[in-house]
Amino acid sequence: MSRGLSFYVNNTAPSLTITIRRENIPIDLTGATVNFQMFPSGGTILTVSSPCVILAPPVNGQVRYDWGVSDLSVVGSYLCNLLITYANGTFENTETTSLVVLDSIPPTL
Repeated sequence: MSRGLSFYVNNTAPSLTITIRRENIPIDLTGATVNFQMFPSGGTILTVSSPCVILAPPVNGQVRYDWGVSDLSVVGSYLCNLLITYANGTFENTETTSLVVLDSIPPTL
């Protein structure tokens, strides 16, 4: 999740599909849980912390996050990352990326 993302306010699609890698190799997510986390730029309080779906097979390191109804309800700039909790109780965060929630879809001409 290194490049910036942008969505329009109140959208719930498309879902995010992400391959989690370490040194360009997919992380084995067998027995793990993964949470999508989002917080306002410059802030420290999470506005979203919700589980991702780990796609099969988990050794491919792929997850999908399906937006909740209120996840993108406030226009602004955010930072987001994934929190991976492994079966043995250890955890790590992925790198943070930017996310912008835009006010409205531009009018078509």
